[in-house]
Formats: sequence, C-alpha cells, structure tokens
Amino acid sequence: MNEEVMNVNELVNETNQRLQHEIANRKKAETRLLTRERRYQVTAGLLTGSTENTMELLESILQNALHLVNAPDGYIGLYADDGKTFIIHYGMGVHAARVQEPISTELGMQEQVYRSGKSLYISDYRQYPHRIDDPRLARMTSIIMVPLIMAGKVAGALAASWVDVENAVSSDDRNFLEQFAHLASMVFERVKIQEKIRNIAFHDVLTGLSNRAHLKQCLEEELKKSRAGESQGIVLFIDLDDLKTINDNFGHSSGDQVIVTAAALICGAVGKDAFVSRIGGDEFIVFISGEFSKEE
Repeated sequence: MNEEVMNVNELVNETNQRLQHEIANRKKAETRLLTRERRYQVTAGLLTGSTENTMELLESILQNALHLVNAPDGYIGLYADDGKTFIIHYGMGVHAARVQEPISTELGMQEQVYRSGKSLYISDYRQYPHRIDDPRLARMTSIIMVPLIMAGKVAGALAASWVDVENAVSSDDRNFLEQFAHLASMVFERVKIQEKIRNIAFHDVLTGLSNRAHLKQCLEEELKKSRAGESQGIVLFIDLDDLKTINDNFGHSSGDQVIVTAAALICGAVGKDAFVSRIGGDEFIVFISGEFSKEE
C-alpha cells in the first residue's frame, strides 16, 4: 500500500513539475508577444506620427524601453556634430534634471560608446573609474548605454539605469534596448529630413534667405498678432536696378554674385531680428516687427 502511495505521489510531483514548466514557458511566450506588441505600437506611432511631436515620440520610445527591462531611469541624447559634447534630449528619473546640459564626450561612458560604437554595461557605476562626479547620480548603481547609429556613425545614445541595487542586464534586455535605440535613431533622422524639406520649401537656393512662401506665412502670423493688438511693424520693398544690364554684359554668374552681395548688405543693415526674404529675381521684402503690451 505504501509503495502505491509513493508511486502516486511521485506521479503527482512529476505532473506538477511539468505543469510548472508549461506555465513558465507560457509566461515567456506571453512576454515575447507583449514585447512584440509594444514594439509594433511604438513603430506604428513613429511611422504615422508628426515630427512636430518629437519629444512625445522620444518619451514613448524611452518609456517602453525602460518598462521592458524594468529600469526606473534612463535617457535619450545626441552627440554634437563635432563629437565633443553630448546632450540629453529626454530623460526620466535621476536623469530628468540633466536634460539639455552639455556633457563633455571625454567624461563618463559617453567617450567609450562614441569611439567604439558598441553598447556599454556597467554593473556597479559606483566603482566605475570614469564615473561622472555628479551628486544627482550618487544613487545610480547599474547602467547600460546603447549607441544610436545614423548615417553609419554614432550620433547619440539611449541609456537605462538603476538605483540603490545592482541589476544584471540579460542578452534579451540588451537586444530590446538596441531595438528601441534604432527607433530613436529613426525619429531623429525623420526630424532631419523634415527640416531639410522645410528648408528647401521655404528658402531661396541662391541667397539662403526666406522665399515668397515663407514670407506669406510670416506675414499671416504677424497680421493675426496685429489684429489682436499684440504686434506692430513695417514692411520694406527693395528692388535692385539694372540687374538685367549686368547679366547681359557680364553673365548671369556676375548677376548672381550681385544678388548674393545685396542680400548680405540688406541683412547687415536691418539687423538679425528682421525678416528678410527674396521674392523674385532682384526683389527683396524686409519685415521688421515690434511688440508692445496692451498697457502701452
């Protein structure tokens, strides 16, 4: 009888072990599905969202990345074009107060990630020989920094960090962060592309000044302010004489040089706060605004 009971108990134990193993596998599968869903949601938002909401996109990417690796703090930032400084564009937790503060690339982990183009994980930041001496980071223990690659070079970084206790970063966690770093890179690349398109659409190719379309937009905005009693200003029309004669006698390249020189002289004369545009071959419009309070 005892032998039968033992056999039954052994069978029950084996069944429980199989069930626990099955439950663990299902939880892993569920986690993978949830992770894929989150990545899909962030990617969909990135591809369909407006670049005017860049900070919202970065916030969504960072929040999802930190959630997936159970990190309370983190940030997304970019290196300067010359690679000498690093600036956090969006930060959470202990890094929120460091947003927009220039950090020398030679300090901390920034230099290693920028030079190597590879992820860097520090299990105990308190013992890290190149740690940044910042009281706001005093409680930070573990941190992983993942590079943002744009146009084949390191342009920024995404970081996740923990405080008070050391946290081991698994290969899956590293992969998650690298995937979200790629999404962040796409956001910044989209912004740059949109800026280039906007620059082409609203600026004169020869002089770099605002064109007719940009002038129209500017005047519409200023007229709204003027009607509300919030702004006033003057509009100057400048037309160059005898440009056709210069083109006919010396060539269009000489005429172009005259236009470029005239544009520089006009900008120098009216000051940096004036709105200067080239609306035609030899025609310029200058708008100088002034604001005053209703009490005045």
